[in-house]
Amino acid sequence: MNKFILILFITFCTISQSYSQKENNTPNINGTNMIYEYDNGGKVKGEFKDDSYYFEWTDGPYKGIKGKVNYKIIKVSRKRFVISFLVKEHASLVTLYIDFKKKKLYGSAFIEKKEKYFQSLEEAKITDLNFKEHKK
Repeated sequence: MNKFILILFITFCTISQSYSQKENNTPNINGTNMIYEYDNGGKVKGEFKDDSYYFEWTDGPYKGIKGKVNYKIIKVSRKRFVISFLVKEHASLVTLYIDFKKKKLYGSAFIEKKEKYFQSLEEAKITDLNFKEHKK
């Protein structure tokens, strides 16, 4: 029984340490800004600043919508990230896969409008980019 408790304790400590290291290694891309365009004519100006994502639809079907959101980020590989955030005002859950090296962005959104739900998955080209990644 004592060996079982010891093994359980060691496993818990290892998992906790691993999780804590992941939390401390969260990528920091503050200062990165970009403009990306979807095939449907949608154009977005985005900026990562102060650990928030600022966005504004400057053209297309959502023109005029803008906001500031908190986001979660995972670094997939060099200059490739997955970012997820919630736009509460528009009941949208958005996930972006951004390949800064190839200047491509893939956006997925789950949107609620007047008690109806829509799902979107689209590709965009990054037409203007200022990429910055900081070591924490």
